[in-house]
Amino acid sequence: MPAAVYCWEKGILPICRVSIEVNNTREISSLACDDDEWSARYELPLLRMMQIRLEGLRVNPKHGRQGAIEITIDGEWRVLEDANEPVADGFERLLRVYDPISF
Repeated sequence: MPAAVYCWEKGILPICRVSIEVNNTREISSLACDDDEWSARYELPLLRMMQIRLEGLRVNPKHGRQGAIEITIDGEWRVLEDANEPVADGFERLLRVYDPISF
């Protein structure tokens, strides 16, 4: 598996806490592992959950029904249905607002 080989060659744990330095163009300039690869005790990161579904129950997309997109973030439902904003733009906005890196 290329990803596992890359991590092994670079001395990076695939799932670990890391320190990242970025330059002015937001490119990664440095990446360092902050965890011990042999440790069985580690702190779990804070995670948010986002679920996406079409409006209504048991919607079959093959039938051409165009329902709104419903999104739940940590149990709070929102409907992406705004005539002033394309659905993709609204979804991108939510992804940026609830970006796990930002909290």
